[in-house]
Amino acid sequence: MLKDWVINPENGEFGDITSKKGMSRAGTFGNIRTVNNQLRPRYELPAGGWARLRLINVDLTRVYKIILESDHEIEATITAIDGNPIEHPRPFGREHIGPGMRMDLAVRVPDREGVDFRFKNTSSSKPWVMADFVSGKQTDLEVGRPRPTLKLNLIPVPQLKGAQKIKYRFDSGVGEGFAICGGVHEKLPTFWTINNIPWPEYAVVPPPLDILELGKSYIFELANHTPHSHPIHIHGMTFYVLKSNRREIDPFHTDTVLLRPDERVQAAFVADNPGNWMFHCHIIEHQVAGMMGHIQVV
Repeated sequence: MLKDWVINPENGEFGDITSKKGMSRAGTFGNIRTVNNQLRPRYELPAGGWARLRLINVDLTRVYKIILESDHEIEATITAIDGNPIEHPRPFGREHIGPGMRMDLAVRVPDREGVDFRFKNTSSSKPWVMADFVSGKQTDLEVGRPRPTLKLNLIPVPQLKGAQKIKYRFDSGVGEGFAICGGVHEKLPTFWTINNIPWPEYAVVPPPLDILELGKSYIFELANHTPHSHPIHIHGMTFYVLKSNRREIDPFHTDTVLLRPDERVQAAFVADNPGNWMFHCHIIEHQVAGMMGHIQVV
């Protein structure tokens, strides 16, 4: 569980977790960085076996760029993304994990005791070690066995040929803002939009961005026109990331995709879940400052 905290070093009290300056940029970052609510924890794993490690970014803001570092060669493979096993597991490299995103790894622990490796975040000018691991004593685990495999989730397959394409533009915006729940407190500014529409200034649910037909296949083209990354999350559906204009994509299933600056991603899915579904940036400051809407499936 990856999370920053805003804590006053003088008295240990919590500080402000949001700011207008942060809202308008990448977000308000914490000054205390934890894994499982600990400062640089250390874990011992059985030598020679496989470990399944799940990275979960529960931070409000930070996009982690994680590497696995060691003086020894460590085999680490990505096996699932956002709870969805992937068809072609791939080596773990320098992985971008935004708020709300999850990633499962299969790590072969070295077959002798005392071998260290660690996760390091490289998203800032001063990288830091997040957590340490060390190979401990061997157990009755079968040493040297092949990497365990995960069964793929049963997800409806979109029909790409003839699927309706819908474009969404994630952009900056300017406005007076709104008060949460219609209260009389200071209004939050509007800094972000979807298709030039911010989450509204009034405290009612606005019209949906689009109305989708139940059981029909769609391709969403998600375009980031800002200088910041946005983890875009669609509730109610699992989608299939097809391609990007900025990087090579081996198609995979997910519920959140990290749009990098000036990136366009195509995501396909079957609208198999009726209802009104939130559609927003998972950086909470961006969400409450306008980058949120909803789609309706009927």
